[in-house]
Amino acid sequence: TSFHLGGYDEAKFRGVVAGVYRNSILLNRDDVKNPFAEAHHVFVPYCTGDVHVGDNVVDMDGLFPWERSTIYFKGQHNIRAFFKRLIPTFEGVDHIVLAGASAGGFGSAFTWPYARKAFAPARVDVIDDSGPPVEPDPDRWRDWHRTWNTQFPADCPQCRDGMDQLIDYYLTRLDDGSRLAFLSHQH
Repeated sequence: TSFHLGGYDEAKFRGVVAGVYRNSILLNRDDVKNPFAEAHHVFVPYCTGDVHVGDNVVDMDGLFPWERSTIYFKGQHNIRAFFKRLIPTFEGVDHIVLAGASAGGFGSAFTWPYARKAFAPARVDVIDDSGPPVEPDPDRWRDWHRTWNTQFPADCPQCRDGMDQLIDYYLTRLDDGSRLAFLSHQH
């Protein structure tokens, strides 16, 4: 699910939910505790319900029998479009940090291999807040993969089998000094 399955326009960018993001410590340039206060910031909105890995269009039933909607699980498509625009904008940058919370946390982690390739030779780190790399029920993993048409790195066919395989894939690619940070909390 997502707050913005109907799209993300300028009005939503200026709205209450986006204001929460803009005022978070990572984006607040006036917060003296913010280690990214002087960094370039790029906000990638979440409006696809597929944790930024989908590439599918599906007609889905809603909560009630008369509810049926076409859902655009195009998160990976959107990420690639962002990269196409961002790569020439940030040419020569030597360090990138992908950060996100909840679905954005998953998206930051899932997008990491693509960012590393797109921005090479820059170091690309991840801060995944509340997108825990926990193995879901196998049936749910298969449903997500089928529904979203998940796009995992081409050199990781085993990533389709589960979160554990995806984590193994990531951990074997930390040879350039990149860092992955996973945060989770109960309160």
